[in-house]
Amino acid sequence: MPLSDVDRTRRRISTDVSLDDVKFVFYSYNESYFEEKTFHSVHELIFVLENQIKNGHSNKDRYHWIEVINFSSIALPTSIRLLCRHFNIHPLTVEDITTLASYTKLDLFHQNGALYLLMKLLTWNGSRVEQQQISFYLHCSKNMLITFQEQSKDHHQSFFQTIRNRLRRQQSYSTTSEDFQQYQSSRLRQLNVDYLFCCLLDDIIDRYTFVMEEIADRIAYYDQILMADRQSRTMSILYSIYRLKHDLLHLRILFNPLKEIIARLQRVTSDDPFLSFPRTDPALRLGLKHHIVRRQAKTNRFISNSSSKKNKFSSIYLNDYIYVYLNDLNHHIDQLIDSLEIQRESVSILISFWITLNSNEIQEILQILMLITVLFMPCTLLTGMNSTNFYFQAFLEYHYGYYIILSALALIFLGMVTWYKVKKWI
Repeated sequence: MPLSDVDRTRRRISTDVSLDDVKFVFYSYNESYFEEKTFHSVHELIFVLENQIKNGHSNKDRYHWIEVINFSSIALPTSIRLLCRHFNIHPLTVEDITTLASYTKLDLFHQNGALYLLMKLLTWNGSRVEQQQISFYLHCSKNMLITFQEQSKDHHQSFFQTIRNRLRRQQSYSTTSEDFQQYQSSRLRQLNVDYLFCCLLDDIIDRYTFVMEEIADRIAYYDQILMADRQSRTMSILYSIYRLKHDLLHLRILFNPLKEIIARLQRVTSDDPFLSFPRTDPALRLGLKHHIVRRQAKTNRFISNSSSKKNKFSSIYLNDYIYVYLNDLNHHIDQLIDSLEIQRESVSILISFWITLNSNEIQEILQILMLITVLFMPCTLLTGMNSTNFYFQAFLEYHYGYYIILSALALIFLGMVTWYKVKKWI
């Protein structure tokens, strides 16, 4: 059972929305400049970008972030297709942007030094986890970051508002140590868009942490009411716990690739002397495992600097200073995965606890019924023996026979109850 997908629900119910309802939010900034514009036409956005180049503002002077928000009911509106064509985004990447997937994905384009990352935004609606898809297209050499997201106009939820406020905040040159937020905003404007990319990833992972905290509080609530209230041990509570279990299972599918994604971002370099060559010999496919052979392929830079003692490799996707922030993200992901495993174990224990409590209640009911049955078994035997259809019976014509039988039944009943109490069965 997947998570509650907000994007799929919006596409299903918003069939009356126009086919090309897309909003573009354009941020252009540097250390001393900031501009924010909103466009509802892709042609206006492309016109502004081309004018900046004509006016002498090259990509090295300013950093650009384009937010693409799709309100329409179709997957690929015309305006998004034109924007992707303007930036020469690969058709397969465009297909990934418009396809609602249930996993995270990272694509690296060595030809132009761009990368594409697909992730999920998680929110908590009070009882379940909801997900929304977001795609990042980062071209660090062109100082360009594009984010693609789908939203509904009726239930608009603004993400990354803190980062936007940091970009809008005026530059401060105060040297006091107490104004840390101003320092963060200045750092966001000074560094390239890859730092903005890391800030957005950090905000998403913080949302993951918030969702895990909400799930932990929900599990603690279920654990408390199961112990305190016997009336709460119903099937509806069990269904809610099972929904949490399925949500955690899907979150595990989302969280596990994150560590590998950060590791790939940390180790990609443009001058790696060891390149991966997949074996394509058809003879290896006949019942044999496929291997990746790492053969040494000397690049031009490696050949020219072969006399040097140590070669300094640089990434074509990210700047060198960004690896410190990637290490911090990796640490947060480790904590997130540890918390996920703890919550999954807690949910499994909670389900076993619910089953045990209900089994004990059933056993108590069966024990009471069994004791009642055993109590009346001697009485039934005695009354059955004295109610046979024989003509001559010992107590049939006796004057006090009826009272003697009643007294014997009472003594047997009291004796058995006393015995149960001595044995602590009741």
